[in-house]
Amino acid sequence: MRILLVDDNSPRAEKLTEHLTHEVMCSPSDIDLVTDALSAREALKSRIYDLLVLDVMLPFRADSKPEEGTSVDLLVELYETGNLHRPGHIIGITAYEAAERSVSADFSSRSWVLVRQDSMNDDWMRTIANAVSYIREQSKEEAREYGVDLVIVTALQLEMEAIRKLPWSWSPDEALDDSQFFLKGTFKSGGQTFSVVAAVASRMGMVSSSVLASKLIRTFRPRMIAMPGICAGVRDRTNLGDIICADTSWDYQSGKHVTKEHARSGFQMDPHFIPVDAFVTARIDQLLRDEEFALDVWRRWEPRRLAPPVLHRGPVASGSAVLADPAVTDRIKTQQRKLLAIEMELYGVFLAAEQAARPKPVALGLKSVCDFADDEKNDSAQSYAAYTSASFLREFCERYFSDLS
Repeated sequence: MRILLVDDNSPRAEKLTEHLTHEVMCSPSDIDLVTDALSAREALKSRIYDLLVLDVMLPFRADSKPEEGTSVDLLVELYETGNLHRPGHIIGITAYEAAERSVSADFSSRSWVLVRQDSMNDDWMRTIANAVSYIREQSKEEAREYGVDLVIVTALQLEMEAIRKLPWSWSPDEALDDSQFFLKGTFKSGGQTFSVVAAVASRMGMVSSSVLASKLIRTFRPRMIAMPGICAGVRDRTNLGDIICADTSWDYQSGKHVTKEHARSGFQMDPHFIPVDAFVTARIDQLLRDEEFALDVWRRWEPRRLAPPVLHRGPVASGSAVLADPAVTDRIKTQQRKLLAIEMELYGVFLAAEQAARPKPVALGLKSVCDFADDEKNDSAQSYAAYTSASFLREFCERYFSDLS
């Protein structure tokens, strides 16, 4: 399990880490320690934690003074926005009786327990250790089996509307938590009925989609997590409406900016590539050969102004900005010469699946081309691309999902 300890009291943090290491056999590498709220936010953006131990009196940044409101603000952000990965459990800790009284209401509504540290005994550490043991056993119990079969994440309402139009017996929207809704449905494959949950992220981009994907994986434990939608294709390799199945994804902005005296370029690339599971690639290669299905998809769309869609399998890069500059596409090609498409979310979803607790879901990315990362944007092409992406996702699931069960 992963633990984030946010505490600017170094002796206390070291003592607690040592206690957890010896009493409940936590590996030191499973405990991340930060000393201020800003560092905690960065950790909660990039990693998924099972437990957050949060000091009540916390500085906002390393060079500021500890304040009660800082920890409360972090709790509010965890619960009321989709910006951070919210841990499964949160424990507050303080050595001050006045601080405990001051934040008691805020912590009791948003955390598991508020622990009062007493320098005269170790009861506070035993309380946290017992919590760790409970979470570990609970995780083992939950991990014995999958929950739902398929989770679908989209970044745009346009993409979700295309999913809603699939004949999958969708139910009315339900609340997942204070900031997120989802819908449930079912589909058939190989004579069996499979469950599906779908949700749309609150914002575009890797962070929002990764947070949502992590939340859905933790809640529903799916066999597969899929992201359909729209993307920018590489011109001369793809056409509008073509579907791209990502066989690998990465953040093309990952790296280091340096002064030119240290490198020929001002940016040193360091991408982390996430490959897709062989279950996906083997079956996509089968679907690639079915040209008649692609024609059926094309015939069902009116008006038919674009060519019939073609399914491709290849590298898809993710970044944090909408692109309208072909020169940027050329630079991304230097990271992966076979690049087929660029979009803003897929790497975050793949990363959430890769870092999920067992049983891990298989990740699938099926995005359709709506432009070529230049200034020629076309709203009608977006609708068509969302439609072809959803159609191919439906065909993939109804044709092959029974192989996964």
